[in-house]
This record gives sequence, C-alpha cells and structure tokens, in this order.
Amino acid sequence: MLNDSFFSSVLLNLQPVTGQAINAVKFDPSGDYLFLAAQNRLVYLLNSSSGKIFSTYEAHHREVLDLFIDKSSSKFVSCGGDKTVFHWDIERPESPRKYYGHTMRINSVCMNDEGSLIVSGSFDTTVQIFDTRSRQKRPIQTLTDAKDSISSVCINQYQIISGSVDGYIRTYDIRQGSKIFDCISEPVTCISESSDNNCILSSSLDNTIRLLDKSDGTLLNSFTGHSNKQYRLKSCFDKNDEFVFSGSEDSSIYIWEMLSGNVLNVLNAHSNIVCSVDVSPDNLRLASSSVNGQVIVWGSS
Repeated sequence: MLNDSFFSSVLLNLQPVTGQAINAVKFDPSGDYLFLAAQNRLVYLLNSSSGKIFSTYEAHHREVLDLFIDKSSSKFVSCGGDKTVFHWDIERPESPRKYYGHTMRINSVCMNDEGSLIVSGSFDTTVQIFDTRSRQKRPIQTLTDAKDSISSVCINQYQIISGSVDGYIRTYDIRQGSKIFDCISEPVTCISESSDNNCILSSSLDNTIRLLDKSDGTLLNSFTGHSNKQYRLKSCFDKNDEFVFSGSEDSSIYIWEMLSGNVLNVLNAHSNIVCSVDVSPDNLRLASSSVNGQVIVWGSS
C-alpha cells in the first residue's frame, strides 16, 4: 500500500504552455519525453524532466484532440478537429503522412504494436482502420455500429475496442470477426485496457469510472469522488494495474486503489479542469494537463 505522499511532489510545472487547452499529454515509451496535443493546432515534444520544448509539429488546421506514440518512439499519430489523421516521423516534423475518411472531428487515435494499423474514432459515429503499409490514404475498414460520437479507441493484438457517447463499449475480435457490446447506460468518454488485456477502464459523464471484465462485461469495481459531468476527461491505469488515475472538473487529480476502489490521494496544483493524465513507463511519474494549458509532472516524495 502506498501512502498519501504518492505522486504528491510537483517535479515540473509549466504554467501555461500555450494558454489554451492541452487535450492530451503522453509519455513516450522511454519516459524521457512528453507529447502534448494542443488546442492551438500544434503537437509539442518536451523533455519530461526540464520541460524544454524540442520540437513542434504543425500541420493540423484545427485543434489536436489526441495522439499515440509507437513502441519504437520513432513515429506517432495525431488527430483532431480537421477530420484528418496525421502519421509523423518524430525526426521529420515537416512531412507527415495524412489519412482521410471521417466526415467530422476525430476524437481518438491509436496504433497496434507493429505500427501497421491506425485506428481512429470520430464524432461522425464511426471507427476507421488504416493500413500504414499501403499507399492508400483511405480506411481499409469502417465500423458503423455506434449511434453517437466515438470518444475513445484502443487496439491490442487481436481486438479493437471503442467507447461511445451512446453508452456502449464495443469490442471487435479481429481474428474471429465477432463483436461484443457492453452497455454502460451513460456517455462513455474514455476507455483504456489493463496491461494483461483482461479489463477495461471506462470513464463516463456520471462522475464514475468503471472497471469491467472484458470477457463477460461484469462490473468489477467503480471509482467515484471526482467530478465529471460535462468534459471528456482521460483516465488510466498505472503500469502494474494497481491504481487508477483521472483528472477532474474540480481542478484536481484523483488516485484510487484498483482492488478496493478507495481514493488513495487527491492532487491539487492545477487551476482549472484537468483533462488528461498519463503515467510514465517506469511508474514513477505522473503527467497531467488542463484546459488552460498548464502541464504538471508529479513524483513521489
């Protein structure tokens, strides 16, 4: 059991980076860098220790809403309000590859481990799949089961999972061609998988985060205490699947113990809604971002 000093120390406080929302903050797989998806149409690459900006990626024509870094830390994808997925070479920010197909803003994007597939979810209610090995810029498959905006997508070796504002989590088995639909009955704003791929963490607009058994949809636990009624707030596991993290509309970050569901700590250093959180690969730091552009990196005292 970790005590109340867990991630209570502010290691880095950038206030603000842009003056506009940082919609997603992500550590790269090495933990040395932070990527920021910004409302001002830019993606930033920062040193995660000093906060120094190494690169900016400028191609989006609207706000950047999400991004995903590949396992090699050499490429990443980003998406946003311009209905386009950009596939970047980190060392060549001037020439991203573009993928088209959505008719409305793209809320979420991810890649498989091999970097061969890009999956995106949009306000247009579709999930689209792109093949990076092909010259084709249009989706190779479109999933159309959702009845409302797709807020979040993720992919593992053989499954694509989407969360939708229609209250459903949909799991598509690529190998078997089967579908499993789990009804949350509340707008789903963020989903993520446990490291063993057995559980799904789902944030909803009812001030609740739910932990589901992916095999049968059983509700394993619920996490409450934070405020989430209006905004799409990102939640996540730590790297050992022992704790759950989420931003909150009350400007705080909440940390729960996964098994008990108890609030372990509440972090207060942001001055506005905390919209994104991410845990470093070594499990020793937490990054958070807010709607006013503030970015904080936390550590344990």
